[in-house]
Amino acid sequence: MTRYVGCPSCGKTIAADAGVCPHCGKSPSDRPPESPRTDDYVDEFTLMAAMTDQQRMLFQQRMSDVRKDSTTGVLLAIFLGGIGVHHFWMGNTLAGVVYLLFFWTGVPALLGLVEAFLMPGRVRLFNMGRARKIAGQIKMLSSS
Repeated sequence: MTRYVGCPSCGKTIAADAGVCPHCGKSPSDRPPESPRTDDYVDEFTLMAAMTDQQRMLFQQRMSDVRKDSTTGVLLAIFLGGIGVHHFWMGNTLAGVVYLLFFWTGVPALLGLVEAFLMPGRVRLFNMGRARKIAGQIKMLSSS
């Protein structure tokens, strides 16, 4: 499986063995040590590796405001999944409304129980999406 890291210049995801970043064209020869993870996402520490101390503090502050906890997501899916609360919590309003409209059938409750097992992965992807967005905003602020 291909390993991915963050480009030290632009922060975008690139293959660990890439000679040149396809996004910014710079050589990632001074890339930070690779993360021990082998899946296809870049963790927050890799995103922060190319940041200054002030940028890291700003990044961590903004992430603490938007980061979601997987335990909360699992509990919402188990206990309130029948009315779609876990989807509203994750920002997926359309799915939440569908669950709310069909709660009387019992099907959303069963789906909520199944989704409780999927919730940690969904929360992790949600948090990484937010982390990438915040890191990009910080990079744009520092370049202007």
